[in-house]
Amino acid sequence: ILACISVCGTTEESAMDRLDEVLAVRERARWELGVSFHIHSDACYGGYAASVTWNRDGGRRTADEIRASVALSPEVEEGQPWPSPEWVRSMEALSEADSVTIDPHKLGYIPYPAGAIVFRDRRARELVSVDPPYLLPTQGLGSAEDLFLGRYVFEGSKPGAAAASVWLSHKVLPLDERGYGYLIERTVAGARILYRALGQADLRPFRLIRLPDPDLNIICFVLTHPGFSTLEEVNALNEGIYARMSLSEPGAQPQYILTRTRFQTPMYDGAMEPVLADLGLGSMESWKAGGKEGLVILRSTVMDPFLAGGSPDGPDHVTGMVQALRSAAGQALRELRVG
Repeated sequence: ILACISVCGTTEESAMDRLDEVLAVRERARWELGVSFHIHSDACYGGYAASVTWNRDGGRRTADEIRASVALSPEVEEGQPWPSPEWVRSMEALSEADSVTIDPHKLGYIPYPAGAIVFRDRRARELVSVDPPYLLPTQGLGSAEDLFLGRYVFEGSKPGAAAASVWLSHKVLPLDERGYGYLIERTVAGARILYRALGQADLRPFRLIRLPDPDLNIICFVLTHPGFSTLEEVNALNEGIYARMSLSEPGAQPQYILTRTRFQTPMYDGAMEPVLADLGLGSMESWKAGGKEGLVILRSTVMDPFLAGGSPDGPDHVTGMVQALRSAAGQALRELRVG
């Protein structure tokens, strides 16, 4: 075993692996099998959410303390309050990983390109270091490690603007409950409010199938119609919705924006059976036979911290999103029938 890779917030669905359980498996392997391995956490999307677990004094917040701050009603939570104790333990386990990748240009709200890989053991940097002879330090000026940070990145020479923007953002928004922690927990709260609204929305004649509730602030769903019986029809409808709620066409100015992805075999085979059943699309055998066609999934990433607990006098963007979705679905269906 060379390494085990876990994910802290997939960019597709914001789903999180149980990193604490992965670490427990390695510890068991050490004792029972006498083997160990490197554990890496891909926290490119969800890494900044670890800020939610830190208080201003440098201590950890419990799941109960975070839930009290988020303050969502039981109706919105649908019996599954966020965060769970397991979610908090998974975030806390990031400090035990051997390496972590993180993208400040995602939940750090920082412009491209800003990304980093962090190693528990700094000697690991030497595995990817390159020392061009024309950059060897002059005697007395310090070590290459001090002078040439570019030796540790694949790009080699690179500007410092991205690093400076990350530093400044962390100064303005601390990595705890006062700054990024508050920002991100409000976006998760907004995503869960929208998730519940989509589940309750009357979109007839369409049906909206939600994927399981999100670990972070991305919600995924798919629309279908009672007259559909094939994967191709469902995909065409959702592609039509996406075209009307995205910037995919020149000059498009949608009031609300969605993105979309595809769930394909074999990567999503383990999760597709209940989704296909809800869509009325038959067995897993027919799904696998579809090959790369996959299932088009609509995504909404809630980046606005004011969606939850916004001004009562302001616009109701949750209702607006539902209305825009209904309108786009109707237009897409009419186009399919005409076509």
